[in-house]
Amino acid sequence: MSKKNILFSILILCSFNILFAETQKPARLVAYDLITVPGEKVIFRAKLEKNILFLRPDIKNEKIFFYINNKSIGESITNNEGFAFLPYTINKPGIFELNVKLSTASGYISNSISAKVFCSYKKRPAIIVDIDHTVADVSWFGYVTKPNKDVLPLKNAPEVLQKLSQKYDIVFVTKREEVFLWKTENWLKMNKFPDVPVFFWDLGDYPLSSAKYKTERIKKLKQIWDNISIGIGDRDTDTEAYLANNMKVIKIGKEEKVIPNVTYVSDWNEIARILLK
Repeated sequence: MSKKNILFSILILCSFNILFAETQKPARLVAYDLITVPGEKVIFRAKLEKNILFLRPDIKNEKIFFYINNKSIGESITNNEGFAFLPYTINKPGIFELNVKLSTASGYISNSISAKVFCSYKKRPAIIVDIDHTVADVSWFGYVTKPNKDVLPLKNAPEVLQKLSQKYDIVFVTKREEVFLWKTENWLKMNKFPDVPVFFWDLGDYPLSSAKYKTERIKKLKQIWDNISIGIGDRDTDTEAYLANNMKVIKIGKEEKVIPNVTYVSDWNEIARILLK
């Protein structure tokens, strides 16, 4: 092939790439942490949405590829609500990386996204932990408006949870909307919390009420890990959700009234004395 033809081919290829890139619209792909038990089927879930400022319209009929530890395990098509589902069974305990990718043939473009799959035999008791005012020294609104570097953890919370993770399975359940998923997980990693599953609120999936959301969410989690038996939080809504699921409660704050199965503490050192004795 002559130099002239080679140059012409390169120009055609570049023009095609530019044209294709311009036709691809930005999208937001989300993958979710999961808990499971060895040998039991789990449903992996990913969601695809249009990336339009604060609006997130669902995108249907797009192909999503799923990988576990970089090994392809299947594909699925997004439904009317933008969700793609893939059933799968993990046969051994451990922490596995789930990756999801949007097909390159799509009219949308998005980065590959990862989440974690936590597979356990349920031999240890498990603890549900809230985030705002429980491990993070900030309100929900404060977290939304502040960069991660300006949000401090409650004193000794990361160190105590690291120790607890050697004896208990830990699960974070927060009322933060899942749009803050990456920001929250980056903050937890930055402050050296243990690598554990984190579950977020989604307006499309759960009630607006914090107590109802957490009650329902924890009920579903207990259907998978029935060893979930302790809850740590700071609000009455946390206490309500934990008690509704027959859990012992550790509430950070002043004792207001005596409630069976509720222990009040002032800090994470007290939590360590109670749970690590």
